[in-house]
Amino acid sequence: MTAPWDEAVGDLRGEFLKNAAARLDEARAFLVRLERDPADAEAQQGLFRRLHSFVGSGTLYGFPRASMLAVEGERSLKPILHSGGHPRPDDLERWREVLVCLHHELFAPQPDTPTPALAQAKPDRPFDVLLADPNGELSATLTRLLEQEEMSARMVRT
Repeated sequence: MTAPWDEAVGDLRGEFLKNAAARLDEARAFLVRLERDPADAEAQQGLFRRLHSFVGSGTLYGFPRASMLAVEGERSLKPILHSGGHPRPDDLERWREVLVCLHHELFAPQPDTPTPALAQAKPDRPFDVLLADPNGELSATLTRLLEQEEMSARMVRT
């Protein structure tokens, strides 16, 4: 890839991280609300939306484990949202751990710092990414990069 492309990707990644910090802060605030009132449906939805914002974008910007962690959080929150139920203390602790691991994955990838156990976990199935981009060269590059991360990519015409 060319230097301008690398610079553009670096700029986009920097913007992603800046926005990610704000989304993590918002997710933590929703979690605090849920710890005070597990019946707070708005906080449940807010936490879910903040987690969902990392599902695809983490991988897109070079943080595939962040996407996997967000999927983990979504999977444990979705049944509660659909049933109208309330999270248990172990649910709240799990989501707190997901947020801590997400922060670690995005902002503290120090080689000499042990990675939290959840961040080391492998997904139970590979990600299948749907590409909706008419630009063949970009799609080919994204497909190659996804395959390097043991993900699959499918192209759809728009």
